[in-house]
Amino acid sequence: MSKLQIEELSGKLVVVINYQTTYVIVKVDGNEMRINFDHKQEFKLVKGKSGQLQYLDEHPLLMNYNEQSISMYINSKPENAAKLNSEIQLAVDELLKGWRNWDSYFLDVHSRSSIETFKSNLLSGSGRIFEGPITIANRVIAVFEKHNVLTKSFPGLLKQKQYRLLLIENNYVIANAFEIVYK
Repeated sequence: MSKLQIEELSGKLVVVINYQTTYVIVKVDGNEMRINFDHKQEFKLVKGKSGQLQYLDEHPLLMNYNEQSISMYINSKPENAAKLNSEIQLAVDELLKGWRNWDSYFLDVHSRSSIETFKSNLLSGSGRIFEGPITIANRVIAVFEKHNVLTKSFPGLLKQKQYRLLLIENNYVIANAFEIVYK
C-alpha cells in the first residue's frame, strides 16, 4: 500500500476522533487515520468536530510563523489618535479575518505592556507600537502614513522553517510537516 500524503486528504470530510500534542486521529471515508505533527507550534482541536480538511501554505494564522517579524516605533504625534487607533484596528482585522486578535501585535508580553500602553504611545507619539509579521506591519505603516505619522521599523530574523496549516472548520494545527499513519 502506498503512503497517503496529507495533500490527498485536502477537501475531504473528516471527523476529529482524538488528539494528543503530537498527533490527531481523524475518521475519513470510514477509516481512522493518525496524522503526526512535526515541530507543532500551535493547535486548537475539539473531539467530535467535523468538517472539510484543508492543508494550507498561506493563511492568516501562518503569518506569525512564516514571515519576518518587524518591530515598529512611533516618532510623531497623530492629529487624531482615536481615529488612527480605529483605522489600525480595521486594517489589521481585515488581514486576520477573525483568526487572531488585532491587539496581540500591539502588546509586549515581555514588558507586560497593555493596550493602554499602546494607546498612550499613540497619544504621546513616542515608543514601541508594534511587533509582528511584515504583511501586517506594511498595512499598519500605510495607516500611519495616511495620518502623516512618522514611524521607524526594525526587521527581526528571517524565518528558517516553513510552517503549514491543517484546518478543519475552525480547528487547526500549525506544524512544519504532517505525516499520515493508518490506524
